[in-house]
Amino acid sequence: TYAEFVLPIMLLLGVFTRFTSVSLIGFIAVMSFVDIQFHGLDTASIGGMFDRVHDSVIADQRLLWIFPLIYLAVRGGGPISVDTILSKMRP
Repeated sequence: TYAEFVLPIMLLLGVFTRFTSVSLIGFIAVMSFVDIQFHGLDTASIGGMFDRVHDSVIADQRLLWIFPLIYLAVRGGGPISVDTILSKMRP
């Protein structure tokens, strides 16, 4: 529960951006697994990747969340993130 609230705030501020992005990817994977295994979703709700149906909850929407997180995990927070500001303050 804490991860659901703390990690997006950290990502928004740019604090430990790479670690936060990877943690959110893991959080989304666990959330998807729990939804599929224990909440009894049907195949229409799960959907398929890149199919013609755009309203599947698991495959399309969660993949859409993961792609920007992968980008942030690879590239970092950018010039106005707290990570960059702190690294410029170090000698």
